[in-house]
Amino acid sequence: MLTGAERLTIQEVDATIGLAGEPIFKAVPAEITTTLRNAYPDLSAVRVRVGFPNHLRVDVVERDPVLVWDQDGTTILIDSNGVPFPPRGDISGLIQVQADQAPPLVEGASELPIYER
Repeated sequence: MLTGAERLTIQEVDATIGLAGEPIFKAVPAEITTTLRNAYPDLSAVRVRVGFPNHLRVDVVERDPVLVWDQDGTTILIDSNGVPFPPRGDISGLIQVQADQAPPLVEGASELPIYER
């Protein structure tokens, strides 16, 4: 069961964790959480619960995009905290930024702009 997802599908989650048809004992919540967070940077939170005899529940919180950043043929979404993530689902109605170069660095920031980290 997948809850909290609007753009991510249960089919994507199933394919990513690869446990369909496997015994529930192979489901390790911490490993599944790490796998999903690495595969989907558009998730701000993931919680995995295993129940017996054969129940797997995945609760997610998806990031809310506030703008679309287009640069050099690459499109990414950025949330209100400046976290970048790949587009998924409908992105119409968002602020569109067309850039031909990265924004200047803020003093004290790392060398890479936040959308390239």
